[in-house]
Amino acid sequence: MPAFNAPTTAGSAVQWAKRTLTPSTTASLDAALLLGHVLGRDRSWILAHGDEPLSAEAEARYRELVDRRATGVPVAWAELYTALQTGVVDGAENNHPSVVAKKFYEVSKYYTLDEHMRIPDLLVVSMKFYDSLNAQQKAAVMQAGALTQAYMRGAWKISENKDLADLKAKFTQIIEPNKQPFMDAVKPLVLSEAKRLDVEKTVNFILDSGKKF
Repeated sequence: MPAFNAPTTAGSAVQWAKRTLTPSTTASLDAALLLGHVLGRDRSWILAHGDEPLSAEAEARYRELVDRRATGVPVAWAELYTALQTGVVDGAENNHPSVVAKKFYEVSKYYTLDEHMRIPDLLVVSMKFYDSLNAQQKAAVMQAGALTQAYMRGAWKISENKDLADLKAKFTQIIEPNKQPFMDAVKPLVLSEAKRLDVEKTVNFILDSGKKF
């Protein structure tokens, strides 16, 4: 196994990881993201602080994660089709449009609609930039955001319904489990974490909104 340069720095660690993970098409990305995970930093920080020294503990943890990634854990998105095809992984999770786009139905027989998580898409603006705008410009930004949200929700719903209809003919079986037992099981945890993080109003709003779907 290639060794780190001495002394060990963020830059030398990333270069070692890239060599270790090659020929993966995501070697460079994985190397930076894994080190960012170890150090609690984002990828841009890792790339900008190549001379930052690593502690022995951080180096050991990084080696462990890179070695796991080299064996396919976790599987990179670009490698998921092949991983499903060869049995490296038993299953995967994604939304209907992504399953259709990547043709995962070609290497899978079953599709479970458990809806165990929802990942929101966010529109974000720098407050420094926003505060530099005049009242008319701010109103235009807010209006553009509202229109974008409405359009995207409609477009996504149409795409989701169409793709699910297509998938019903491509999978051997589409499974729709009873979600209530799972919801009941995690409800105490959800409520206790909401209280701990002081976001009870937000969580209750999400739970109440979910009843409409």
